Amino acid sequence: KITITLVSGLKKVINVTVQKKAVTCTSIKNVPKKITLNAKKSYQLKPVINPITCTDKIKYKTSNKKIVKVTSRGKITTVKKGKAKVTIIVGKRKFVCAATVK
Repeated sequence: KITITLVSGLKKVINVTVQKKAVTCTSIKNVPKKITLNAKKSYQLKPVINPITCTDKIKYKTSNKKIVKVTSRGKITTVKKGKAKVTIIVGKRKFVCAATVK
């Protein structure tokens, strides 16, 4: 327990729980299932991982590097026309975003 006391005399007690093992990801949200981009454009993926205390790192993969490239921070850059899938992996969870380049 942490007790905070202000100069005004106001007190607040906060309970803190320390977890023994690493927190794993339960869901990946805020990523579109399909995106359509024009050639030579980019798009920044901004996935929301639940719970927020998840300790797993986010990894990005593309099914075809000749169509789209994806950085380790989730920035999709188009290369040429076609279709590819971008996979977001957090621990054991996966989410696939279909990218179409026109």
